Amino acid sequence: MSINFSIFPPDPRYPLDYSSLSASAVSFFGDPTALWYDFLSSNFFLSFQFFLIVISAVFILGIALLLVKMKRIHRENRKKAVSQRVKFEEVKSKRWEIVQKHMASENPAEWKLAVIEADSMLEAMVKKMGYGGSTLGESLKAVKKSDFLTLDDAWKAHKVRNFIAHQGSSFLLSKHQAKEVIRLYEKVFKEFEMI
Repeated sequence: MSINFSIFPPDPRYPLDYSSLSASAVSFFGDPTALWYDFLSSNFFLSFQFFLIVISAVFILGIALLLVKMKRIHRENRKKAVSQRVKFEEVKSKRWEIVQKHMASENPAEWKLAVIEADSMLEAMVKKMGYGGSTLGESLKAVKKSDFLTLDDAWKAHKVRNFIAHQGSSFLLSKHQAKEVIRLYEKVFKEFEMI
């Protein structure tokens, strides 16, 4: 390529001699983007790109790990706070003993009382956790699943309690069904170290 001097014509008093310039320098004068393209295709730039990709991947992985750890710490702190605020050790264990006494009976009405008492314990626990709502159902809707791993179990058990409350004596509850419902409540309370 020849140099275009139409904009700046050479001064005849100072002739230009390109014989001492390298081929890349001459090509740069002819095409200013050539040097840039040479740099972009150089081994140094490719190595630098690879280095940046590796560093970015490390940072992204680090951020992901930090988010997971923060979530776990948040959940553990919430459980500890609930355990400290609710003070379930004596009072609640007595309530759980009442639930178990009802379950030990052979009277189906006692099994229903066991479910109602366990649901009452659950409602007290959720309220102490700071979730509002005029009913336990409204409070459970406000709970984040990440803060309450046994939330589905709580919902299943609470639905049975609602059948008992709304249908009364016409709702038939077998001992096996009652044990399953109480086992769901137990899982919830054990998650928060309440029993």
